[in-house]
Amino acid sequence: MNVLVVFYSSRGENERLALNAGLGAIQAHASIRLRRLPPGPEVQLRVMTPGQRENFERMSRDYTAPRPADAEWADAFILATSRDGLSHLEAYLE
Repeated sequence: MNVLVVFYSSRGENERLALNAGLGAIQAHASIRLRRLPPGPEVQLRVMTPGQRENFERMSRDYTAPRPADAEWADAFILATSRDGLSHLEAYLE
C-alpha cells in the first residue's frame, strides 16, 4: 500500500502529527511519501520566535511540495493541518 501524507505547518506543530501518521503507516508495512504544502504570504517570519523561524527554514529545505504524481501513486491519503492551514489544504485538494 502507498500512503501520501500531506501537511501544512509553518512552525512545526503539524509536522509532528504528519511524522507520527507516516510512522504508523510504515509500521503497517506501507510505503509513504511525506509532503509539505508551501506556506503562503500570511507567514510572518518576523513575529516568530527564533526556534519557530529555525523550524520554518528547516522544513522549507527538507520537504517537497506535493505533486500530481504523488496523488496518482497513493492508495491512501493522510492530511494534517490546523485551522491556519485549512485554506492551503482546500486549495491543494481542488
